[in-house]
Amino acid sequence: MVPSREIFGNIQFGEILYLLGAIIIGILIYATYRRYKLWRLGRPDNRFDHLGKRIWIFIVTGVVDGIVHRKLFGVADNLGHRPFSVKDFLPKEFYPGIAHLLIFVGCIVLILGAFLDFISHYFFHFMYG
Repeated sequence: MVPSREIFGNIQFGEILYLLGAIIIGILIYATYRRYKLWRLGRPDNRFDHLGKRIWIFIVTGVVDGIVHRKLFGVADNLGHRPFSVKDFLPKEFYPGIAHLLIFVGCIVLILGAFLDFISHYFFHFMYG
């Protein structure tokens, strides 16, 4: 027997949890749909003016938020208002930034593990030797 986590080990009626999860996801989809309708009420914006600047800000924001984490360096404070300088990449809030980054990575690993366990338990048994 391969050691793994017991699905619903001490929880009876696990189907109720799946039902509650489905209800919550339905509420989330409905709220997103209502927000989408609200967004569509506005006038269309000219999204093709300053196209190069918009693409550059999108790429830099993605790198800063996704890889470097803005709290670590505080680079995104003046994003789009002036060009970057070397002092923007000096740590501003180093320890809180590292703490937030580690919490984020831990949550991602936990969610990935739970998702793989769910897939392995109900669909494909790939986690068994």
